Amino acid sequence: MKTLRISTLAALLVVMSTLSLEAASDTAQEVMTMVEKAAKLVETKGEAAFEELRTLRFLDGEGYVVVSDMHQICLLNPIAESFEGKDMTTLQDATGVFFVTEMTTKAQTQDTGWISYTWIHPSTQKTAPKCLYYQKATMPDGRTVLVQAGFYGTDCQ
Repeated sequence: MKTLRISTLAALLVVMSTLSLEAASDTAQEVMTMVEKAAKLVETKGEAAFEELRTLRFLDGEGYVVVSDMHQICLLNPIAESFEGKDMTTLQDATGVFFVTEMTTKAQTQDTGWISYTWIHPSTQKTAPKCLYYQKATMPDGRTVLVQAGFYGTDCQ
């Protein structure tokens, strides 16, 4: 009987782990889909797309899109508008990672990609791991920008 309980518990843990991985994968896919949608909008409308992107939410209202240029100037951040127009080269996470610089450097050779860093989770007000997905986009005026979004978690693709 004890063996049956342990086997049942082990099976339950495997199922729960699989569901958790699928949920993280679904979250990453939703972020990638929204960044792709936003990048197409920026490529079509340029800065005129920013007002629409300012109100775009996903991941049950917690997800949003940020846009920066290849010089690490924030062009759009709907939850931290004070960052807009600012140079983000000195922005670090809690562990000292210059994540905007890391993303911009990676974007020199990869048009899309994931980076990870830590940030204050708005619900808990505690530092938590975060995954950020970016995609390069060329605006109608010829400027190259990075359209980004992220989620709290460690399962970066």
